[in-house]
Amino acid sequence: MGALSDRWNVFKTAVGTRSYGLADIGKLAALVLATISLAWFGHQMSTLELGLAIALIIAILLFWIMLEHALKLTRQIADARVKIADLRHDGVRIRNDALVMTDKEWPTWNEKALKWNTDVTEEIKKISVADSIWFSVLDVVPPQRIDPAITPADPLIREKYLKLFREHDYRLKRLNNMIRDLWGRH
Repeated sequence: MGALSDRWNVFKTAVGTRSYGLADIGKLAALVLATISLAWFGHQMSTLELGLAIALIIAILLFWIMLEHALKLTRQIADARVKIADLRHDGVRIRNDALVMTDKEWPTWNEKALKWNTDVTEEIKKISVADSIWFSVLDVVPPQRIDPAITPADPLIREKYLKLFREHDYRLKRLNNMIRDLWGRH
């Protein structure tokens, strides 16, 4: 039963507010078909012929609506993939900017790194909510792949910085793997 309800929900989403106009489209199709039948064939269509013709027009219309919805989703995924690739580029720059970090630069860099993570998570969500959750939740974070040259002098800031730097570097690696392994095939 779940498969049927899932398909019904997708159908309702694709049709959207257009569903309110389907009855009017059916009436308009009946009028047009009846007029064409009288003009070309010189007789009125039977109820069966009219019903079949209306059903065909509505089926074609629904197919078109579903096709447009699929195209919209395809474009949304393609646009999100491009945005994610751009964000990966930005993330590398953010990490590299932090290789030389002073106490004064920490607050700005901290904001950039956290915002980058949020932006990436939101873009991934446009493709897959599950992948977005997986990306945002870190388990064991390995040591960073690049060691910073200069770290903040204040021990409290340095500790927060090193933690976020390690997490940011790990997220970059995870994002790279997602791009390559999940979406690189398409």
